Amino acid sequence: PYLALLPSTVPGSPLLYSEEEVLALQYPPAVAEAREMREAVRAWHAKLCAACPSALAGADLDAFAAAVSVVHSRTYGVGSSAGEGYFRALLPLADLLNHGGDEYPRVREAEAAGTAAATTASAV
Repeated sequence: PYLALLPSTVPGSPLLYSEEEVLALQYPPAVAEAREMREAVRAWHAKLCAACPSALAGADLDAFAAAVSVVHSRTYGVGSSAGEGYFRALLPLADLLNHGGDEYPRVREAEAAGTAAATTASAV
């Protein structure tokens, strides 16, 4: 049931940006981080393809990047004080509290129908 609530991708994730969209960020640290994240996903996918292709369940690079975008948006990062690395933890209850009002399915339906619109709470 919890997994059924997760989106299949995260709109706006730098992992899904084209190189043109990365450059449009126009802030060198953000461009560098987006490129680093995208390269890490490519490297992880390549390693899995070589070492354990069944772990990918047939996912190509685009599908893998979409899945990683969901993981990034729905997990909490924890650094090790012993310098052992950085770990991500999925905490379903915290995630539901944080993303309980997300409208991903409705937004995707509206985009597909060409009826999506953006509104703001105050004048822009």
